[in-house]
Amino acid sequence: MARKRIGIFGPHTDADVQELKAKIEDRGGEARVIDLGLFPSVVKASITIDRVIFDGMNLLDFDGFYLRRVAGMWPLPRREFTREEWANFYEKFNDYMANIRAILSFKHSLVRILCERKLVINPYNSWGYHHLKLHQFWILKENGFKVPGFKAGNNYFNLKSFLEGKEAVQKPFIKGQVQRANLAGLEATRDNLRKKPIIYQEFIRGRSVRAFVLGDELILACELPHKEKGVDASEHIEYMKKIDLPPEMEDEIVRAAKTFGMIFSGVDLQWDQSSGEYYFLECNSAPFFRPYDTQVGADIGGKLAQFLLERS
Repeated sequence: MARKRIGIFGPHTDADVQELKAKIEDRGGEARVIDLGLFPSVVKASITIDRVIFDGMNLLDFDGFYLRRVAGMWPLPRREFTREEWANFYEKFNDYMANIRAILSFKHSLVRILCERKLVINPYNSWGYHHLKLHQFWILKENGFKVPGFKAGNNYFNLKSFLEGKEAVQKPFIKGQVQRANLAGLEATRDNLRKKPIIYQEFIRGRSVRAFVLGDELILACELPHKEKGVDASEHIEYMKKIDLPPEMEDEIVRAAKTFGMIFSGVDLQWDQSSGEYYFLECNSAPFFRPYDTQVGADIGGKLAQFLLERS
């Protein structure tokens, strides 16, 4: 019997990509890294009526895929440039803006074609929720999950009324630090509201939890530190402790991931120390797992590799 072939979308240097590739190969499968960030400047690719070729490989010959990182799928430039970098980039900017639509259309089409024909973790429509936190809040609430109160936008008076008399955090729209919010901070950034909106969310005092879902199971739950700044379940983790959750909460966490169509997810929760209730924050479609494997011996990478090989 031929070995199962699994494609991993992401850069070769990504630690999770490296671990998953090794775990698949340890189990007798073949794993190939597919870095869309190399297209079109380095790698050649083509799509025809019956073939999807990337770097000489027909991706339709693969059995399954994992979407770790899909470079350029979210059409945003880098957040900041130095003056020197901008001077070097300036002449290329108009070319970039003219070409990016074609590049993005090609990449989106490639991934969606594969999702309609192969096992892809996570599917295209689920993967995009990472960039849509406000949409996630609404979907979680509408499906019966307890979520913290929030207010987002650029209306100064609405934001001010939300902050008055309550503890809150300011959340990034896509990626960045989560930090405590207050009226002084809003005043300091008031003029910036004409440039970009803000997300404020009710601060739930208690412990932070990251729970990993794979298929129909919760495979790991960890308590994480709750810091005043930089609260992130993937970076700068001071400690993590494996914990057990009530069976009914495990079922709800699995249901949350399925609500977004996610086969594999890192679900973030906050336990309220005053009420004992769990609040759902968001479901991550491509969560970092290597730090958890390293620190608590969870072997999430191994479980994910086995799932891909068995279900593809």
